[in-house]
Amino acid sequence: MFSEDGSGLMPARRLLLIGLVAGFALFVSFAVYVYQGELTTQLWKPALDAALEKVHLRRLSNQNSSSTSEDDSPHPMPFNVTDPLSGYVNVIKDREPLKMHCNVCAMVSSSGQVLNHEAGAEIDKAECVIRMNDAPVTGFEKHVGTRTTIRVASHTSFQFVNKKKADLLVKNKGLTLVAWGPDHSMKTDGKGRIFNGLSKLAKELGDDIDVYMLTPQRMAYADKVFEKETGKPRQSSGSFLSTGWFTMILATEMCDQIKVYGMISDEYCKKYPQDETRYHYYASAGNGHECDLYKRHENGRKNSHRFITEKTVFSRWAAFHNVSFHSPSWH
Repeated sequence: MFSEDGSGLMPARRLLLIGLVAGFALFVSFAVYVYQGELTTQLWKPALDAALEKVHLRRLSNQNSSSTSEDDSPHPMPFNVTDPLSGYVNVIKDREPLKMHCNVCAMVSSSGQVLNHEAGAEIDKAECVIRMNDAPVTGFEKHVGTRTTIRVASHTSFQFVNKKKADLLVKNKGLTLVAWGPDHSMKTDGKGRIFNGLSKLAKELGDDIDVYMLTPQRMAYADKVFEKETGKPRQSSGSFLSTGWFTMILATEMCDQIKVYGMISDEYCKKYPQDETRYHYYASAGNGHECDLYKRHENGRKNSHRFITEKTVFSRWAAFHNVSFHSPSWH
Protein backbone atom coordinates (compact mmCIF):
# COMPACT_ATOMS: atom_id res chain seq x y z
CA MET A 1 0.00 0.00 0.00
CA PHE A 2 2.89 2.37 0.60
CA SER A 3 5.47 3.59 -1.87
CA GLU A 4 9.01 2.33 -1.75
CA ASP A 5 10.20 5.70 -0.40
CA GLY A 6 7.63 5.59 2.47
CA SER A 7 5.63 8.57 1.28
CA GLY A 8 2.25 6.82 1.76
CA LEU A 9 -0.19 5.64 -0.96
CA MET A 10 0.91 4.61 -4.36
CA PRO A 11 0.79 7.41 -6.99
CA ALA A 12 -2.27 5.98 -8.84
CA ARG A 13 -4.29 5.52 -5.70
CA ARG A 14 -3.24 8.95 -4.48
CA LEU A 15 -4.56 10.51 -7.69
CA LEU A 16 -7.83 8.63 -7.38
CA LEU A 17 -8.32 9.83 -3.82
CA ILE A 18 -7.53 13.41 -4.77
CA GLY A 19 -10.07 13.22 -7.59
CA LEU A 20 -12.79 11.90 -5.30
CA VAL A 21 -12.17 14.62 -2.73
CA ALA A 22 -12.16 17.33 -5.39
CA GLY A 23 -15.36 16.00 -6.99
CA PHE A 24 -17.15 15.91 -3.66
CA ALA A 25 -16.07 19.47 -2.88
CA LEU A 26 -17.28 20.62 -6.31
CA PHE A 27 -20.65 18.91 -5.80
CA VAL A 28 -21.13 20.54 -2.40
CA SER A 29 -20.19 23.96 -3.81
CA PHE A 30 -22.62 23.56 -6.70
CA ALA A 31 -25.46 22.56 -4.39
CA VAL A 32 -24.84 25.57 -2.17
CA TYR A 33 -24.68 27.80 -5.23
CA VAL A 34 -28.00 26.51 -6.53
CA TYR A 35 -29.68 26.87 -3.16
CA GLN A 36 -28.37 30.41 -2.71
CA GLY A 37 -29.34 31.25 -6.25
CA GLU A 38 -32.92 30.08 -5.70
CA LEU A 39 -33.07 31.95 -2.44
CA THR A 40 -31.70 35.08 -4.05
CA THR A 41 -34.15 34.72 -6.93
CA GLN A 42 -37.02 34.50 -4.48
CA LEU A 43 -35.81 37.69 -2.88
CA TRP A 44 -35.37 39.81 -6.01
CA LYS A 45 -38.07 38.32 -8.25
CA PRO A 46 -40.97 40.38 -6.74
CA ALA A 47 -38.99 43.57 -7.24
CA LEU A 48 -38.24 42.57 -10.83
CA ASP A 49 -41.86 41.73 -11.49
CA ALA A 50 -42.95 45.09 -10.09
CA ALA A 51 -40.43 46.90 -12.26
CA LEU A 52 -41.55 45.02 -15.35
CA GLU A 53 -45.18 45.79 -14.52
CA LYS A 54 -44.34 49.49 -14.29
CA VAL A 55 -42.64 49.36 -17.68
CA HIS A 56 -45.66 47.57 -19.15
CA LEU A 57 -48.09 50.10 -17.70
CA ARG A 58 -45.92 52.97 -18.91
CA ARG A 59 -45.88 51.47 -22.40
CA LEU A 60 -49.67 51.09 -22.40
CA SER A 61 -50.05 54.64 -21.11
CA ASN A 62 -47.82 55.95 -23.88
CA GLN A 63 -49.79 54.00 -26.47
CA ASN A 64 -53.07 55.34 -25.13
CA SER A 65 -51.71 58.87 -24.99
CA SER A 66 -50.48 58.51 -28.54
CA SER A 67 -53.80 57.22 -29.84
CA THR A 68 -55.73 59.86 -27.90
CA SER A 69 -53.51 62.66 -29.12
CA GLU A 70 -54.43 61.73 -32.66
CA ASP A 71 -58.07 62.56 -31.93
CA ASP A 72 -57.99 65.10 -29.11
CA SER A 73 -59.28 67.94 -31.26
CA PRO A 74 -62.92 68.94 -30.71
CA HIS A 75 -65.65 67.41 -32.83
CA PRO A 76 -67.09 69.02 -34.77
CA MET A 77 -64.19 71.36 -35.38
CA PRO A 78 -65.34 74.84 -34.31
CA PHE A 79 -66.36 77.45 -36.85
CA ASN A 80 -65.17 80.23 -34.57
CA VAL A 81 -63.58 79.45 -31.20
CA THR A 82 -64.25 82.86 -29.65
CA ASP A 83 -67.71 83.33 -31.19
CA PRO A 84 -69.25 79.91 -31.83
CA LEU A 85 -72.52 81.28 -33.25
CA SER A 86 -70.99 83.63 -35.78
CA GLY A 87 -72.25 82.96 -39.28
CA TYR A 88 -75.94 82.82 -38.31
CA VAL A 89 -77.16 86.24 -39.47
CA ASN A 90 -80.57 87.87 -39.21
CA VAL A 91 -82.34 88.21 -42.57
CA ILE A 92 -83.32 91.75 -41.55
CA LYS A 93 -80.12 93.66 -42.04
CA ASP A 94 -80.18 95.96 -39.02
CA ARG A 95 -80.93 93.20 -36.51
CA GLU A 96 -78.37 91.37 -34.40
CA PRO A 97 -76.97 87.97 -35.40
CA LEU A 98 -77.99 84.86 -33.47
CA LYS A 99 -77.10 84.97 -29.78
CA MET A 100 -78.49 82.10 -27.75
CA HIS A 101 -77.37 79.76 -25.02
CA CYS A 102 -79.31 76.93 -23.39
CA ASN A 103 -78.40 74.71 -20.48
CA VAL A 104 -80.48 71.77 -21.71
CA CYS A 105 -81.73 71.31 -25.26
CA ALA A 106 -84.24 68.75 -26.49
CA MET A 107 -83.53 68.06 -30.15
CA VAL A 108 -86.62 66.36 -31.58
CA SER A 109 -86.22 64.19 -34.67
CA SER A 110 -88.92 64.04 -37.33
CA SER A 111 -88.66 60.24 -37.42
CA GLY A 112 -91.64 58.00 -36.91
CA GLN A 113 -89.70 56.56 -33.99
CA VAL A 114 -91.19 59.25 -31.74
CA LEU A 115 -94.60 57.58 -32.09
CA ASN A 116 -93.24 54.51 -30.30
CA HIS A 117 -92.71 56.58 -27.15
CA GLU A 118 -94.59 59.18 -25.12
CA ALA A 119 -91.75 61.56 -24.32
CA GLY A 120 -93.71 64.78 -24.80
CA ALA A 121 -93.75 65.82 -21.15
CA GLU A 122 -90.04 65.11 -20.80
CA ILE A 123 -89.24 67.10 -23.95
CA ASP A 124 -91.18 70.12 -22.66
CA LYS A 125 -89.00 70.20 -19.52
CA ALA A 126 -85.92 71.20 -21.54
CA GLU A 127 -84.97 74.86 -21.51
CA CYS A 128 -84.84 74.90 -25.32
CA VAL A 129 -86.73 72.62 -27.72
CA ILE A 130 -85.33 72.30 -31.24
CA ARG A 131 -87.43 70.99 -34.14
CA MET A 132 -86.69 70.50 -37.81
CA ASN A 133 -88.33 71.53 -41.05
CA ASP A 134 -92.14 71.32 -41.00
CA ALA A 135 -92.47 68.73 -38.21
CA PRO A 136 -95.72 69.66 -36.38
CA VAL A 137 -96.69 69.59 -32.73
CA THR A 138 -100.47 69.71 -32.98
CA GLY A 139 -101.94 66.24 -32.69
CA PHE A 140 -98.67 64.70 -31.52
CA GLU A 141 -98.19 66.45 -28.18
CA LYS A 142 -97.82 63.33 -26.04
CA HIS A 143 -95.03 62.14 -28.32
CA VAL A 144 -93.13 65.33 -29.19
CA GLY A 145 -94.19 67.90 -26.59
CA THR A 146 -95.84 71.27 -27.08
CA ARG A 147 -93.05 73.85 -27.02
CA THR A 148 -90.72 75.04 -29.78
CA THR A 149 -87.80 77.35 -29.17
CA ILE A 150 -85.88 76.91 -32.41
CA ARG A 151 -86.92 75.49 -35.77
CA VAL A 152 -84.21 74.65 -38.29
CA ALA A 153 -85.47 74.49 -41.88
CA SER A 154 -83.82 73.60 -45.17
CA HIS A 155 -84.23 75.51 -48.41
CA THR A 156 -86.39 72.66 -49.72
CA SER A 157 -88.66 72.64 -46.67
CA PHE A 158 -89.11 76.36 -46.22
CA GLN A 159 -92.12 76.47 -48.52
CA PHE A 160 -93.91 73.93 -46.28
CA VAL A 161 -92.96 75.81 -43.13
CA ASN A 162 -94.20 79.05 -44.65
CA LYS A 163 -97.43 77.43 -45.79
CA LYS A 164 -98.12 76.15 -42.26
CA LYS A 165 -96.72 79.20 -40.47
CA ALA A 166 -99.86 79.74 -38.39
CA ASP A 167 -99.32 76.40 -36.69
CA LEU A 168 -95.54 76.05 -36.85
CA LEU A 169 -94.41 79.61 -36.17
CA VAL A 170 -97.09 82.02 -34.96
CA LYS A 171 -98.21 79.79 -32.08
CA ASN A 172 -94.73 80.06 -30.55
CA LYS A 173 -94.13 83.70 -29.65
CA GLY A 174 -90.44 84.52 -29.64
CA LEU A 175 -89.56 81.48 -31.77
CA THR A 176 -86.26 81.44 -33.64
CA LEU A 177 -86.23 80.17 -37.23
CA VAL A 178 -82.85 79.19 -38.71
CA ALA A 179 -82.78 78.43 -42.42
CA TRP A 180 -79.98 76.92 -44.49
CA GLY A 181 -79.51 76.53 -48.21
CA PRO A 182 -77.05 76.79 -51.11
CA ASP A 183 -75.59 80.18 -51.88
CA HIS A 184 -77.67 80.82 -55.00
CA SER A 185 -80.92 80.48 -53.04
CA MET A 186 -79.69 82.74 -50.26
CA LYS A 187 -78.42 85.65 -52.30
CA THR A 188 -79.35 88.97 -50.73
CA ASP A 189 -79.34 90.91 -54.00
CA GLY A 190 -82.94 90.09 -54.84
CA LYS A 191 -82.06 86.94 -56.79
CA GLY A 192 -82.09 84.54 -53.84
CA ARG A 193 -85.52 82.92 -53.88
CA ILE A 194 -85.33 81.46 -50.36
CA PHE A 195 -83.81 84.60 -48.89
CA ASN A 196 -86.60 86.66 -50.42
CA GLY A 197 -89.18 84.40 -48.80
CA LEU A 198 -87.44 84.50 -45.44
CA SER A 199 -87.17 88.28 -45.54
CA LYS A 200 -90.86 88.64 -46.41
CA LEU A 201 -91.83 86.26 -43.59
CA ALA A 202 -89.69 88.12 -41.03
CA LYS A 203 -91.28 91.46 -41.95
CA GLU A 204 -94.77 89.97 -41.94
CA LEU A 205 -94.48 88.44 -38.47
CA GLY A 206 -92.60 91.39 -37.04
CA ASP A 207 -91.32 90.83 -33.53
CA ASP A 208 -93.13 87.52 -33.05
CA ILE A 209 -90.19 85.52 -34.41
CA ASP A 210 -86.55 86.04 -35.35
CA VAL A 211 -85.42 84.66 -38.71
CA TYR A 212 -81.79 83.78 -39.36
CA MET A 213 -79.87 82.28 -42.25
CA LEU A 214 -76.45 80.68 -42.66
CA THR A 215 -73.78 82.71 -44.42
CA PRO A 216 -71.86 81.21 -47.38
CA GLN A 217 -68.92 80.74 -45.00
CA ARG A 218 -71.16 78.73 -42.67
CA MET A 219 -72.35 76.55 -45.53
CA ALA A 220 -68.76 75.90 -46.64
CA TYR A 221 -67.89 75.04 -43.05
CA ALA A 222 -70.61 72.38 -42.92
CA ASP A 223 -69.07 70.76 -46.00
CA LYS A 224 -65.62 70.95 -44.46
CA VAL A 225 -66.83 69.27 -41.27
CA PHE A 226 -68.33 66.44 -43.34
CA GLU A 227 -65.03 65.91 -45.15
CA LYS A 228 -63.02 65.98 -41.93
CA GLU A 229 -65.31 63.48 -40.21
CA THR A 230 -65.73 61.06 -43.12
CA GLY A 231 -62.60 61.57 -45.22
CA LYS A 232 -64.81 62.23 -48.26
CA PRO A 233 -65.46 65.60 -49.93
CA ARG A 234 -69.20 66.16 -49.82
CA GLN A 235 -69.78 67.26 -53.40
CA SER A 236 -67.47 64.85 -55.22
CA SER A 237 -68.85 61.95 -53.13
CA GLY A 238 -72.35 62.76 -54.33
CA SER A 239 -73.57 63.54 -50.83
CA PHE A 240 -76.29 65.85 -49.58
CA LEU A 241 -76.27 67.09 -45.99
CA SER A 242 -79.44 66.67 -43.96
CA THR A 243 -81.21 69.23 -41.80
CA GLY A 244 -80.23 66.99 -38.90
CA TRP A 245 -76.56 67.67 -39.73
CA PHE A 246 -76.99 71.44 -39.50
CA THR A 247 -79.19 71.12 -36.42
CA MET A 248 -76.72 68.96 -34.52
CA ILE A 249 -73.89 71.39 -35.30
CA LEU A 250 -76.00 74.29 -34.02
CA ALA A 251 -76.90 72.35 -30.87
CA THR A 252 -73.25 71.62 -30.05
CA GLU A 253 -72.55 75.35 -30.31
CA MET A 254 -75.37 76.66 -28.12
CA CYS A 255 -76.34 73.87 -25.68
CA ASP A 256 -74.54 72.60 -22.58
CA GLN A 257 -76.53 69.37 -22.69
CA ILE A 258 -78.28 67.86 -25.71
CA LYS A 259 -81.04 65.27 -25.42
CA VAL A 260 -81.93 63.84 -28.82
CA TYR A 261 -85.35 62.22 -29.23
CA GLY A 262 -86.49 59.83 -31.95
CA MET A 263 -83.18 59.47 -33.80
CA ILE A 264 -81.93 55.97 -34.60
CA SER A 265 -78.27 54.91 -34.40
CA ASP A 266 -76.13 53.85 -37.34
CA GLU A 267 -76.60 50.18 -36.33
CA TYR A 268 -80.36 50.24 -35.85
CA CYS A 269 -81.37 49.14 -39.36
CA LYS A 270 -78.88 46.26 -39.22
CA LYS A 271 -80.31 45.07 -35.93
CA TYR A 272 -83.90 45.45 -37.09
CA PRO A 273 -83.90 44.81 -40.85
CA GLN A 274 -87.68 44.29 -40.91
CA ASP A 275 -88.44 47.55 -39.11
CA GLU A 276 -91.27 49.43 -40.80
CA THR A 277 -91.15 52.72 -38.90
CA ARG A 278 -92.18 55.55 -41.19
CA TYR A 279 -89.62 58.14 -42.23
CA HIS A 280 -91.61 61.10 -40.83
CA TYR A 281 -94.00 60.74 -37.91
CA TYR A 282 -96.46 63.17 -39.49
CA ALA A 283 -96.51 61.50 -42.92
CA SER A 284 -99.02 58.85 -43.95
CA ALA A 285 -98.03 55.25 -43.41
CA GLY A 286 -97.63 54.69 -47.15
CA ASN A 287 -94.91 57.32 -47.59
CA GLY A 288 -91.99 54.95 -47.04
CA HIS A 289 -90.07 53.30 -44.25
CA GLU A 290 -87.16 54.99 -42.55
CA CYS A 291 -84.66 52.12 -42.84
CA ASP A 292 -85.48 51.51 -46.51
CA LEU A 293 -84.84 55.17 -47.28
CA TYR A 294 -81.66 55.25 -45.20
CA LYS A 295 -80.20 52.20 -46.95
CA ARG A 296 -81.10 53.48 -50.41
CA HIS A 297 -79.51 56.86 -49.79
CA GLU A 298 -76.43 55.40 -48.09
CA ASN A 299 -75.72 53.28 -51.18
CA GLY A 300 -76.63 55.99 -53.70
CA ARG A 301 -73.84 57.09 -55.99
CA LYS A 302 -74.92 60.73 -56.27
CA ASN A 303 -77.45 63.22 -54.91
CA SER A 304 -77.94 61.10 -51.80
CA HIS A 305 -78.22 61.83 -48.11
CA ARG A 306 -75.81 59.83 -45.96
CA PHE A 307 -78.14 59.41 -43.02
CA ILE A 308 -76.35 56.38 -41.59
CA THR A 309 -72.93 57.98 -41.95
CA GLU A 310 -74.20 61.09 -40.19
CA LYS A 311 -75.40 58.98 -37.25
CA THR A 312 -71.91 57.45 -36.98
CA VAL A 313 -70.47 60.95 -36.81
CA PHE A 314 -73.03 62.03 -34.21
CA SER A 315 -72.04 59.14 -31.95
CA ARG A 316 -68.45 60.42 -32.16
CA TRP A 317 -69.53 63.95 -31.30
CA ALA A 318 -71.38 62.65 -28.26
CA ALA A 319 -68.00 61.89 -26.68
CA PHE A 320 -67.01 65.57 -26.92
CA HIS A 321 -70.36 67.07 -25.97
CA ASN A 322 -72.95 66.12 -23.41
CA VAL A 323 -75.20 64.34 -25.93
CA SER A 324 -77.61 61.51 -25.09
CA PHE A 325 -80.05 59.69 -27.35
CA HIS A 326 -83.58 58.78 -26.28
CA SER A 327 -86.69 57.18 -27.74
CA PRO A 328 -84.95 54.99 -28.78
CA SER A 329 -81.84 54.83 -26.63
CA TRP A 330 -78.56 54.17 -28.41
CA HIS A 331 -77.29 52.00 -25.53
